[in-house]
Amino acid sequence: MRDTFDTTDEICFDLFDPLMGLDADQFLVSAELLPEHAVDFGSNLPSESSSLARGRDWPSQAASTRERPPPDVHSNRTELSGPTVTDAVRSIMLKDLSIRFSSESSKLYIPSTTSLDKCIKAYLNAFHIHLPLFHIPSLDLEKTPAPLILAICSIGALYRLERRVAASLYRTAEQALSVEDNELLHLIGHSRFLEDCVNPTTTSQAESLHPLWLSQTRLLLTFFATFTGSPAVVRTAVERVGWLTNDYRARLKLVKVGDARSRLTSWSAWVEREKTKRLLCGIFVFTNLLTITYGLPAAFNVVQDVDIEMPSDEIRWNASSESGWRKAIGSKDIGQSMTIRGAVSLLVSGETLTRFPDEWRSWSPFATLVTMHAVAVQIWHRSQGTILWADNAVTDVEGMDNPLTARLQTEAALARCRQMLLQSRNEHEFAWSEAEGPFLFNCFAILRVSYCRSCTSLSSIDPTLLLKGDATEVMDILRSHVTKPQRRDDLTTNAVARALDGFLVPVRAGTLLIRKTAALTWSIEHVLASWDSSLLVTKWVHAMDMRQKRDDPLNSSERRLIQRLKELLAEADVLVSSETSLAAELARWRATFYTDTWVWSVCPRMGWVLLQLANVYEEASCA
Repeated sequence: MRDTFDTTDEICFDLFDPLMGLDADQFLVSAELLPEHAVDFGSNLPSESSSLARGRDWPSQAASTRERPPPDVHSNRTELSGPTVTDAVRSIMLKDLSIRFSSESSKLYIPSTTSLDKCIKAYLNAFHIHLPLFHIPSLDLEKTPAPLILAICSIGALYRLERRVAASLYRTAEQALSVEDNELLHLIGHSRFLEDCVNPTTTSQAESLHPLWLSQTRLLLTFFATFTGSPAVVRTAVERVGWLTNDYRARLKLVKVGDARSRLTSWSAWVEREKTKRLLCGIFVFTNLLTITYGLPAAFNVVQDVDIEMPSDEIRWNASSESGWRKAIGSKDIGQSMTIRGAVSLLVSGETLTRFPDEWRSWSPFATLVTMHAVAVQIWHRSQGTILWADNAVTDVEGMDNPLTARLQTEAALARCRQMLLQSRNEHEFAWSEAEGPFLFNCFAILRVSYCRSCTSLSSIDPTLLLKGDATEVMDILRSHVTKPQRRDDLTTNAVARALDGFLVPVRAGTLLIRKTAALTWSIEHVLASWDSSLLVTKWVHAMDMRQKRDDPLNSSERRLIQRLKELLAEADVLVSSETSLAAELARWRATFYTDTWVWSVCPRMGWVLLQLANVYEEASCA
């Protein structure tokens, strides 16, 4: 594949909709694959045969659902007419950069006006629709600092498959921020370390905050670098995550529920507050993606760090004028009464579905996605706290400290999340429609991550695998992973079945189509969720295969799940013989989705690791 494409060629992101016309039911694992002795989460939790097989119609909610208005998560998406890069914009950018680069300005080069404009549009059509950080109606490129425009264009160039252009734009943007990055050296030069720091100064909080554009730029550039796939580049970029987390916490008070700012009636003031909320949501989502990919500890906790207003709905956010904004508000309160922490609490508290919250029907699509990320972070913290006890079979502890109880409550929480997402399709049964947008589709990807995290144990793979630059070290990690014992219980089998949901999508929608096009339109959340699921499912399949070779019989749920996996591979034209390792063939098949067409360079690296993992499975199977 070429590193760059001619910038005169247009990539049409609306050329296809790989999931249009496919009923959501087609992407659900059959109820027959779930454990026979599924955990009872409450008397009102329906049997799997009546819910998961059809994908909705939960008996405990069916009657009341028909009486309620459809949830706001189905608000129609507003088509955005993004800003245009003109010759005037490019001239202003060059002037801005020449000031930042000082003596090196004569060597400065940025792409043509046409190329920059196409990169901006690619960003809006392929990245912004999944992570809407910017208020497009008020985005004036002539007043936007050049580093931010370059950061936006660098990601847009990736989605145009112009990797050399993307790298050049990224490098220029990083260099342009060097003045801001020298702030600490400036403070040292002014002997700030020798000042009296016991008593706080009277400087207002607003004066101590970085400009919003700088935080947005740093987020995009760090996002760009951390998913390059190069261990050295990733490690350097990860060092900047601390900058983002500090900036996040410095802005928290600006978006608290009940704060005077939440009652703003001015459109411009509302937009500024909403931009801050979405920046914080973007940072939160990004750090969770880092945890999924590289095993970094969660940067935030749900108790303290997401006690902020939920983002507003997309219709209000995308309103092109103050009159349109006020019309979108209608009789609703401008402020949001629900916090992200409150939303997570509603979903994870309790052990049954008898008190499933109605509040979710007022959540916006983007707010729902951020909430699912927050649930995943909460599951990460809970799993870390129960790993040692669970792996050492400590079961005589009562209450929440009992690892089994904790896992059951986690399973109940994830069931509630799944119910919420499935019910949201009562009016729209497609996995991704133009009216609905991709947010709910992305929510299911993060839900699969949460299911995988619920099975985290000492036998899980070294999460820093993708940060290793030595192939020998990578192979040692893979061999160690394959030889570790696999937890075997109904909860694990259920998590594997849920992870399998993601494997069904490309088969139902068309394997070749997804390989060639999903990278250009789907969120990176699906890439990372699939990676997480592939590691869990292949390890579980290998463990089941080795048990059978030792004449250790599988239970009926395990047998049905293994049989369904074989049928799935056959449907994808992957032949598996009795002499072949099923786990190896599954890993090789999953690798093809990472090595065909890709946007983020971490993808082919993941594909390479899966191919090596397949070889290790083969070796272990033949031993």
